[in-house]
Amino acid sequence: MSEKLKILAIDDEQAVLNSYRTLFQKKADNTDHKLDELAALIDDKPSKREAEPENSFDIEMVQSGQEGVEKVRQEHYSIIFLDMRMPGGWDGLETAREIRALDRQVRIILISAYMDHTLEKIRREVGDNFAFLQKPFERDELIQLVLLLSSDWQREQQLIETEKQLTIALEKAEQASRAKDDFLASMSHELRTPLSSILGNNELLAEFELGEYPEQLIRSMEVSGKSLLYLINDILDSSKIASGMFEIDEVPYNPLELLDEMQHIFSNRATDAGIAFRIDQELPFKRMLIGDGRRLAQVLINLLSNAIKFTKQGGVSLSIQPEEAGSSICWRIEDSGIGMDQETLARIFKPFEQADRSISGRFGGTGLGLHISSNLVELMKGRIEVSSELGKGSRFEVILPLKEGEDIDLLQQKRRNTKLPPMSLGGRVLIAEDTPELQIIERRLIEPYGVDIDVAGDGKQVLDMVLQRGYDLILMDMQMPEMDGIEATYALRALQVETPIVALTANVMQHHREQFEEAGCNGFLSKPIDRIALREVLYQYLSESDVALPVEDPGFEIDDNLLNLFKERSTELHHEMISAHEKGEWQQVRRVLHNIKGSGTTFGFPELTTLSGSILKLIDSGNFDIASKNLTDLDRALAKVVH
Repeated sequence: MSEKLKILAIDDEQAVLNSYRTLFQKKADNTDHKLDELAALIDDKPSKREAEPENSFDIEMVQSGQEGVEKVRQEHYSIIFLDMRMPGGWDGLETAREIRALDRQVRIILISAYMDHTLEKIRREVGDNFAFLQKPFERDELIQLVLLLSSDWQREQQLIETEKQLTIALEKAEQASRAKDDFLASMSHELRTPLSSILGNNELLAEFELGEYPEQLIRSMEVSGKSLLYLINDILDSSKIASGMFEIDEVPYNPLELLDEMQHIFSNRATDAGIAFRIDQELPFKRMLIGDGRRLAQVLINLLSNAIKFTKQGGVSLSIQPEEAGSSICWRIEDSGIGMDQETLARIFKPFEQADRSISGRFGGTGLGLHISSNLVELMKGRIEVSSELGKGSRFEVILPLKEGEDIDLLQQKRRNTKLPPMSLGGRVLIAEDTPELQIIERRLIEPYGVDIDVAGDGKQVLDMVLQRGYDLILMDMQMPEMDGIEATYALRALQVETPIVALTANVMQHHREQFEEAGCNGFLSKPIDRIALREVLYQYLSESDVALPVEDPGFEIDDNLLNLFKERSTELHHEMISAHEKGEWQQVRRVLHNIKGSGTTFGFPELTTLSGSILKLIDSGNFDIASKNLTDLDRALAKVVH
């Protein structure tokens, strides 16, 4: 033992205490004599000493239970000798109970000539960390017990200390991670703001006829600016993936539209690079796919960007085909570029890795693209396979689970039929929406079907109106003041209201949809509301009516009156946001931001939607300082809309 351990002896007889001291203090020439004195007091059958404790203990003595408890309150002991019978105060069991309330780890040795209590009762009162010695006992028995218990106590202390250090280390790691995330969020804001200005001004300049040379400069500025923006996004995505905050969604997407997007993005890039670019748009199936189409597009863009970057002659191709007996789908990117050897292939998916040190200097890049793509595909329950030969090219295959949705031809037919007159429907619909301009829009979308429409501004109004007047369908905004849509849905289902409830929300991630379903929603419509999707919901839950409707669908447009209403409302929200922020009322700020986000999406102001959405996330995560900084950008964006 490196440090002396502390022992406390509690006994009402001073002679016994003196003998304990003699036994555990530094050995002297008369040690045997003093041990014999102890034997005479506590051992009826002294025997030849075969073991002694090492010089590793400091012992203190008191003559009452109260004094012993006060010592434990002030000091940390490894072992306590405790006499069970101490007249004139607390007995041993009572003292042990009080000691255990102060120290759960100390080892207690109860000593008595005879037992007044069962071991089971003692265990209930004192816990497991105790031993009992009944007088008379041998001296060596006491010494061996002390050595055993002290060693056990030390192991437990080491374990406690280790756990404490691990907890501290974990807290420090979490603090460092939070600091890193805050830094990245702050840097994202600081970098994106001037970069957005640069790209925006560049777009304005591109509209003027400036001549060939200025146009080349503008295009160069655009490429450089977008490259910097991609880099910022890659760094943030990498951080989100590492922290486990990255979300993957599963919704229907059209693979034909995704292929068209890749064609649009990369055809000019390939032409500029002097190589061929081919996309096989012959799909082996005719249905929508279920998955995160947005993140898949991000992966394909990363892979195709690399393929074109590293290909100087020949070409790049993209194709899609089923794999593994129809259980998965393969997106294949092939090129005739520089290729890679096996050593390079083994590390390309690691962060900040490239084929060799010269790659960054020759072609640029950070080595994050493949790392992010690999993680995204893994999050989508898929895998990336790659084969390559140095000097001959590479082939990347993104293999994902095949989940099919609606027939693509049927979907396209539906979209072609958007101008057909709606079927006359009967029934009563309640729209739960807190934003006035969105109330008008949603009412206008439903009115052509001939149904009765009521509007509620919050969850409490919904409850009152449903209980007073029955409805055939409730379109429920999920984020409203006073009582939100989820709370209102829970409340209605608790009241045994069986009316179909369809959630209206801009939050369409899988876990959000699960929350709506758990609350009792029958389905959901994402904002801005798609007319076809809305019509399908109405047809599903409302009955056909005999009332004649106009021959032609009048359609729906956001007219000047509605736009002016939105601008007036934006002015009000602007003032509310500034006032709430100055007062530090973040919940009110959050409510205003929700309204701005919803209206921005519906009225075609993506900057409002993006800025308000990012600030909402900052508020929800408690990053109020960064949220305050970003409110300045939103302030400017709102001012543009109003004026």
